[in-house]
Amino acid sequence: MKIKENILPVLQIAVSLTVIVLSALGLAGVFEHASKITTPLLGVLLLLQAGSHWGKRKGIAIFSLCAGIFVLVCAVVIIIFM
Repeated sequence: MKIKENILPVLQIAVSLTVIVLSALGLAGVFEHASKITTPLLGVLLLLQAGSHWGKRKGIAIFSLCAGIFVLVCAVVIIIFM
């Protein structure tokens, strides 16, 4: 259980930094398709947050889980149809 508590924050920070860097590259015009990568990463970030809140704050965890699934489904639909 201790490993889960240590790994989730590290993964959240890594995914957050990746989203920030890719968003900055997309806004600067360096990487045109950054939004196709950052959107699913935001969904993954919400799922990681749901995992970290699951033990203490179930309401927030369920909301983060639903939001993460919604973002991932929207990202898949956007990638497939556009």
